[in-house]
Amino acid sequence: MTTAEQSCHEKGAVEQVDERKLQVNQPQHRKKFPILLICACAIAGLAGRAVHFPAAWLIGPMFVSAVFSVNGWGRVRLPRNGIFFIQAMIGVSLSGSFTLSSLFALAHNWLPVMLVVLSMQFLTILNALYFQRFCKLNPATSILGTLPGGAGEMAAMSESFGADPRLVSVMQYTRLLIIILFLSVGTSLIVHSTATAHGATAQSSAVLSLVPPATVQSTLMAALASAIGGLVAMRFRIPAGTLLLPLALSVAATMHGLPVAYPVPVLAAVYACLGMQIGSQFEREVLQRIKGLMLPLVGTSCFLAAGSIAIGIAFSRITGLDGASAYLAATPGGLDSVAVVANEIKANSALVLSVHFSRLMLVLLSGPQLVPVFTKWLKPRG
Repeated sequence: MTTAEQSCHEKGAVEQVDERKLQVNQPQHRKKFPILLICACAIAGLAGRAVHFPAAWLIGPMFVSAVFSVNGWGRVRLPRNGIFFIQAMIGVSLSGSFTLSSLFALAHNWLPVMLVVLSMQFLTILNALYFQRFCKLNPATSILGTLPGGAGEMAAMSESFGADPRLVSVMQYTRLLIIILFLSVGTSLIVHSTATAHGATAQSSAVLSLVPPATVQSTLMAALASAIGGLVAMRFRIPAGTLLLPLALSVAATMHGLPVAYPVPVLAAVYACLGMQIGSQFEREVLQRIKGLMLPLVGTSCFLAAGSIAIGIAFSRITGLDGASAYLAATPGGLDSVAVVANEIKANSALVLSVHFSRLMLVLLSGPQLVPVFTKWLKPRG
């Protein structure tokens, strides 16, 4: 055996030993840190609730989970069916916000709703053009990484259009993380100013009241609506159905006099699980690959947030809707995340969800059509 071969053999033996040590130590590392992650998320949620921060049980665990994931300290990944049932439970929790008056208001304001949807779509196309022109991304990755409202769906269809699925996912979830931060801060300021104008009673009803008092019967009805609606939506693959179908069942049950409500601790755990799932999407390896895109991602997300504020102000003046509901309707956040915030601040959930569902359907229908158009008319620069 030559000296070079002996050196390679010794190096391989050392790598095998190091790999065995890593395999031995890795389970302990994974077992230890998720417990710390869950405890840290619980502390963040309690701290947010103590200062009356909107959607504290979503925002706090989301940022804590992102910090843990980026630093490699551990993450909590939920199975796909688990995420669907979390969305189903969130949908059920919104049923108390749907009344006949809110549905009539939705039918009356259909034109402003469509204008809000199209305006946000236009802003996201401008973002896609920016990434393609100045960040040297191919058109497919640019458009799928910037379309709002369907992060999972955009990542799922990215491979079939020649886009980078991991890059699309990070672009989508980075935008979502920043938008949710703007969302929580913006609604907090709006609710605080409204409460100051109407007294402490308005603040208490807007921020501290979560859901009607839950009983054993209402909890069982809520669990039944979540299970039936979620299973049917998953079986027939209805877009956003895991949130909307349980919501429809709960509204129907409520209108027939059947109580439907989850206890507050159950909803807090559901929101925390959703926040941890969103935060765990951020991995150090992926972020290092796209570190040159982080500044443009932050900048364009802030641009979208500023645009949504302007659209929300116009929407509020046209429809007479309160400022918090109008801002929630115009923001490019995810459907489930916006639903959580709308539920906590008692916004007009019917109008807010109708705008986001309409935009989600437009994104799912236009996304596959926009990619060939971008690819045909714009030259790939990366």
